[in-house]
Amino acid sequence: MPKSGRKGPATGSVTVLRLAVIVGALLPDMSIVLMWLVAKSQGVEERIIWSKWYFSDYWQQLSAITNSIPVYALIASLGLLLAGRHSVAKILPFGSRVTGHHDAAPQWQSATTESPAALSAESSAATESLDTAMLDHPAVALSHNVSKTIGRDIRGTDRRKPYDFWQKVGVVCFLLGAAAALHAITDLPLHVDDGHPHFWPLSNWIFVSNVSYWDPSHYGHFWGPIEMAICVFCLIVLWRRTRSLWGKLAWLCLLLPYALIAWYWGSALG
Repeated sequence: MPKSGRKGPATGSVTVLRLAVIVGALLPDMSIVLMWLVAKSQGVEERIIWSKWYFSDYWQQLSAITNSIPVYALIASLGLLLAGRHSVAKILPFGSRVTGHHDAAPQWQSATTESPAALSAESSAATESLDTAMLDHPAVALSHNVSKTIGRDIRGTDRRKPYDFWQKVGVVCFLLGAAAALHAITDLPLHVDDGHPHFWPLSNWIFVSNVSYWDPSHYGHFWGPIEMAICVFCLIVLWRRTRSLWGKLAWLCLLLPYALIAWYWGSALG
């Protein structure tokens, strides 16, 4: 327990935030993973998967949806509207609030983390712009019932006002959408002839780059080590910010997919 005597952030809330970021970061690639799993379940050869299935209309359309920057920007924007700028700002940058350092607790997590006087002042400042709109929202009447089934970890013990639940849902949507959009944006300049329509549904235009993240004939051998260095650096930062042993092991496990992907492209595709 911190020296101030206040309890740290609820473990469930921290877990939900981390999962929102991780799911968002992985979401753009899920259509490709699904395609590969379906193809392998039908015994399709690797070269057919990437030369035929990948470029088929069905899977191209699905990948357009999962790689759409406008879609993820919309999700993040709706989350920001639900949560309120103040609530999102409380956890950005993540710092100690998400990584297990409990010197300070976000206002939106648990009513037990603040004294009644401080909690009242922060709640008034954080939710002033949302009071009228959210109290009149038709979904507010259902918020407590919904929270019992899908929002228990997010809600924690906070029962100050019904619309606080939707603030927390908004924070999760913002993190998920922002993480997915960041993935899509960084993916856009790294495809030569296998890119995605990143601006669907506004446009089906596909950016054709001179750099590939995997093809050696288009600097793939150069970009690969850079990508690995960036990921290792980020994992080191996360490692240093995480206190629990299980959390540190989880970050280490994220290095495993890179080894598996390198082995896959090397052995399966020659």
